[in-house]
Amino acid sequence: MSDYELLITDVCERFDVGKEFVEAIFAKTRARTDNVATYDAFVNANMDLYKHVNYVLNTNRRGKRLFSDLRKRVQKDQIRYLDIGCAYGGALIPYLRNGDEAVGIEAVSSLAMLGKINCRYFCDNPTIIEKDFLQLQDAEFGKFDIITCIDVLEHISDPPLAIRMIFGLLKDGGLAYMHIPNAWCIRNLLKDIHHSLFGMMLLPHYEAMHYYTKNTGKSYTIGEFFPLEWYTNLMVDIGFVDIKSTCIDSDVIADIPRLVSELTAEYAKWESLEDNGVDFFIKHSMRKYFSKYMEDLFRDYGKLISDNEISLFTTRYLAPAWKLGAHKMPRVD
Repeated sequence: MSDYELLITDVCERFDVGKEFVEAIFAKTRARTDNVATYDAFVNANMDLYKHVNYVLNTNRRGKRLFSDLRKRVQKDQIRYLDIGCAYGGALIPYLRNGDEAVGIEAVSSLAMLGKINCRYFCDNPTIIEKDFLQLQDAEFGKFDIITCIDVLEHISDPPLAIRMIFGLLKDGGLAYMHIPNAWCIRNLLKDIHHSLFGMMLLPHYEAMHYYTKNTGKSYTIGEFFPLEWYTNLMVDIGFVDIKSTCIDSDVIADIPRLVSELTAEYAKWESLEDNGVDFFIKHSMRKYFSKYMEDLFRDYGKLISDNEISLFTTRYLAPAWKLGAHKMPRVD
């Protein structure tokens, strides 16, 4: 076997993906594969691409973990599953292997194509629809037992409508499950989760869009961020029941001094840059919102010390993202 064939075999076995998918990822990222025979050697040759490629190749592992958590909550032999913003298709594959019906919807054509390539290794004709979720009609695909929406709501132009649509697409007793990034997390302010820019998640949407465009020259595709209680209150109003939220990959209270020190140092560094990609008005806004954020942070830290409000503080300032799960009320005959 050639070095390239050995590399492809190693990656396929390590990540449980098919050859066509691996080759598509290498081609899309223009990865360097000459004289590379193992994935470890590939990483050393592509340090600039490693994080992104590794994230993509792990799609099936992430999907397997999600399946293990969710599928057991619906006690049926076969179910219908929908993944909104399915990207590389990893969330669909465990359901397909289990004999369930799995449907993905993805608005970005290049991601939909990669998702189909990935799923075709496990299923002859995977159902991945290239479409904006908000344009989906309830009658197109019927109702589902489980619907997931992982790190997608912040990319959707109308989150309240999207959540109402999820409710409408659920069968009675069905489960909705979402991951939502937390714009108030200290770690996310140090580096914006999508673009690694300092402080961008502090800014209102139109100012964040201006900040990003000035820094990169690219279009900003992120929508509004909302606090956790905004989502839970909306879900109650819509009719969801059994709403449960948990934090993802939280830092701990003992990390607060270090995180605050890093945050103030990064802000000072940002202020000192002669050209930090912003004009006077954005700089003024950043100062205002950063000052208000620090005021709120120290106020809430004081409450943590005096009232032992560990859970509330962790949820707001230490959790990079939240998990939200909820059910549609079962029909009572």
